Amino acid sequence: MGGLSESFKNMEGVTNLITLQEQKEGLVGFLFDFKDTESLNEAMSGVLGGEGSNKKNAPKSYLQKKNKLILDFDNQDLGKMKKSIGDESMMMLIGSFDYEFTVNLPFTIKSIDNKIYTVSADRKSISATVNLEDYISGNESLSTTVKW
Repeated sequence: MGGLSESFKNMEGVTNLITLQEQKEGLVGFLFDFKDTESLNEAMSGVLGGEGSNKKNAPKSYLQKKNKLILDFDNQDLGKMKKSIGDESMMMLIGSFDYEFTVNLPFTIKSIDNKIYTVSADRKSISATVNLEDYISGNESLSTTVKW
């Protein structure tokens, strides 16, 4: 986790990084703020893509347009990730974990088009929890459009 944490710290437009490592609860992850969706796309490309990832080839998984945020995750790429893991026993281990994804927004949410998400009581954040193996296999989609 230390290497990933350092990668996030060095990303332009990413601030307030918090690393979660709560082993008793089985939580591992990151919380951070980002300047804009371009910064977020670049940060995720750099962290997940490793060396050689750059602004030019950063995916556009996060896109903000007037009054909406589009989350577009390529499930085919996630399916490739499963193949790269290869080992069936490793996939069984991964299948025992959940992946939680939360986005906090500075706007009040009017609608969201993927029922896997829960909208917070104050209508300023969305979250979804999926089985990690299902997500890596491309069987669960976190793509959605959030309107405010």
